[in-house]
Amino acid sequence: MDKYFVTKDGVNLRYKENYIENPKAVIVIVHGFAEHIGRYDYITKILNEKKYSVFRYDARGHGLSSSKLGHMKSYKDMIDDLFEIVEYVKERNNETKIFTLGHSMGGNITANFGIKFPNILNGQLFSGAALGYINAASGLKKPLMRMLSRPFKRFYIPNLVDDYISSDERVVKEYKNDPLVLKKATIGFLNQFTVKATENIFKNINKYSYPCFLGHGGDDKIVSKEASKRFYNDISSEDKSLKIYTGLYHEIFNEKKKDTVIKNYIQWLDERC
Repeated sequence: MDKYFVTKDGVNLRYKENYIENPKAVIVIVHGFAEHIGRYDYITKILNEKKYSVFRYDARGHGLSSSKLGHMKSYKDMIDDLFEIVEYVKERNNETKIFTLGHSMGGNITANFGIKFPNILNGQLFSGAALGYINAASGLKKPLMRMLSRPFKRFYIPNLVDDYISSDERVVKEYKNDPLVLKKATIGFLNQFTVKATENIFKNINKYSYPCFLGHGGDDKIVSKEASKRFYNDISSEDKSLKIYTGLYHEIFNEKKKDTVIKNYIQWLDERC
């Protein structure tokens, strides 16, 4: 049976708790654009095996959460949703360490969270974070998106990222056939996520100071690896790591070499837990 977290503005966010006894930490997973929590079953299984509890949720406008699918009023709502989720997880896990793991759009949300809410988490992990240099995510150029976002903000355009998520053809096929993966999103949504949210990150980049690990596919065709490089170079964090995976596409947890990738993330966590 699905569980739902009700936000302060009344949106129901579907969530799943994969808790274990005496975990080293709890990992809050924030998924990417168009997807949902079901696509994180494998990494959740591995994290559990390595003694980490996992909390994951469908972002507003995604999966089985309420609110209009493929649309949002402001990226700030997603940041506040994550804050409420983190507070909920902390209340139920006593003194257990809490980390976030954000993929793509989820990386953008968690980076913005890290700027707005310092000293709440023990660290953040990023996968193919959409922190700028977004190529196939919209099909619209940034100036055009900004111009169209007001008069056509509720106009839907197709999801153009599906062919580029992974070099594994099986993963691409499953993604395309997944009924919970968004097939379209509004111009307003894409403008909030790819333009405004990203601008806010680099306007306030010096305020980011969390311990963090950034992983990015070297052949990512959706979000260039330069996005993670720029973030890594400009943040104020003293404890920061960056790993570029040569030959891998956008979803580094869904590549054939995913076990090696996940091992790197767990090693980083183990060193801090």
